[in-house]
Amino acid sequence: MLPQGRPMGCGGVISRAEVLILIDIMALCIALYVTKSTAIWH
Repeated sequence: MLPQGRPMGCGGVISRAEVLILIDIMALCIALYVTKSTAIWH
């Protein structure tokens, strides 16, 4: 989707696609963290 080798937020401007990708990554990290902690407790 995004051109390879392009610095993220080029010129301090982050495109909507980059924001969505960042949100997706953060959601995945949170989901993994929650499943790991619940797996430890249960």
